[in-house]
Amino acid sequence: MREPPSNRHSSRGARGTNRVDPVRKVAEISALAILVIELAVILGRISTSIDGWRDVVWMVPAAFLGVLLTDFISGVVHWLCDTFGDETTPILGRHLIAPFREHHRAPGAMTQHGMLRVNHNNCVGIVIVLGVCLWLDGPEPDGPVFGYTFLLAFACAVYLTNTIHRWAHQSQPPAVARWLQRLGLAITAAHHARHHVAGRGSYCITTGWLNPLLDRSQVLLVLERAGGRRRRAGGRRPMRRIDD
Repeated sequence: MREPPSNRHSSRGARGTNRVDPVRKVAEISALAILVIELAVILGRISTSIDGWRDVVWMVPAAFLGVLLTDFISGVVHWLCDTFGDETTPILGRHLIAPFREHHRAPGAMTQHGMLRVNHNNCVGIVIVLGVCLWLDGPEPDGPVFGYTFLLAFACAVYLTNTIHRWAHQSQPPAVARWLQRLGLAITAAHHARHHVAGRGSYCITTGWLNPLLDRSQVLLVLERAGGRRRRAGGRRPMRRIDD
């Protein structure tokens, strides 16, 4: 039996890119291991820096701001990769722009990849950021709990952004995904579908909190026009979802 036309492209794209590369697998596991170590260090610094309930209370807005910054960055990076350059752009083309362009051609393909692969690029990026921050903090840290909590929330949100994005393309996401979506802590399929249907706008893919502000202000559209003629990543194509 032939595949339905709506899923044929997505499934073919997934099969063509789902081969196990031993070198890549080692890189994925190594990056995640380093990230876990860095997060453990930050957690240790938080535990030794807490001095009373006031610090604990300030951890809540710190975590919120960390997630909010992640949502903003996810939107800006998504917009840049959809708007400028192409797969042949030096350095960024293959590793950053290409996945976004492929996603528009086959939105459901990412649901066929495991968590390690889906999150790898973000993992490498945040490992570098945390490494620099911890190095600047020194071996005898004396930073505020607010700063450490912000960094912890930011790092976790960055790492999980593509998993959250993946959930928005699954017809039956896991229970934890549905719970986070109901709480507004993860972007929903309905919210993210606006981007795929229109081919632009609603670029933030972590929580989607900032999409209304960015879309209504049209700040990205103004920057897009200032940057010259754009290369469209995808047309007005409905978002297709396939099961994991």
